Amino acid sequence: MADASAVETPAEVSETPTAETALVARPSYVPTVYTSDADAEGEFTSDDQQRGRLVIVAKTGRLSNQFTPGDMLLNGEYVIGNTKTGLNVVAVGIKKIYQNDLDYDGGDFGDTVKTAVEIVERGGVLDYRPNGDKESTHYWKPVLQILWLIQRPEGLSADAAALFPFEIEGKEYMEAGYWAASKTAYNAIAKTLIQAKSAKGSVRTVSYKLTTKGEENRDGSLTWIQASIRATGPTSHSVLDYLKENHG
Repeated sequence: MADASAVETPAEVSETPTAETALVARPSYVPTVYTSDADAEGEFTSDDQQRGRLVIVAKTGRLSNQFTPGDMLLNGEYVIGNTKTGLNVVAVGIKKIYQNDLDYDGGDFGDTVKTAVEIVERGGVLDYRPNGDKESTHYWKPVLQILWLIQRPEGLSADAAALFPFEIEGKEYMEAGYWAASKTAYNAIAKTLIQAKSAKGSVRTVSYKLTTKGEENRDGSLTWIQASIRATGPTSHSVLDYLKENHG
């Protein structure tokens, strides 16, 4: 069973600290394979594999000066999707946490906790920081950490394509962590996956199209990039077998 306990991958905000670890299966459940052949020997698990970081470029921030808002950015460098193309994804695992909702434009990246009780113990409240409030530090928001299995889209550079090392049914895939951290991403992505887990017992059984688009409020005073997922059908048996073999 996959667990997001180690993921530290940024979400759709345009700038976040670089991740050093990726979402992995619980150590006691990680499938282990002992290999002894011409070019490798040892006990290998999915923990030994590199995983990417998926970020969606926001309307503002450093990345918006280098890339187009709505771009789906892999490892802070490669555009693998945008508002026109999207990505085919399957959720490998999810973990819900809470993050101190600070003014990120000011350079603050909020602490995270696992339970709402810890928020109360810190004197915080579970609510989103109001728009325009750059001073308050007592607001905490829900965040869903997600590990995606991403199908390689067409038209990538050779360097970007090389980051998709897994072949399943003749198609190439890679795994990347993502944070559904904004209110809009949590409502559109996190709640969909949480509902799937509740209804079907697993987040893996349905495949999705991850898309982005520009949105604004009625008077046009507030604009943002909306990320969302749409179910495209059941996950193939071959993909499910891969996930079970590598993640339990």
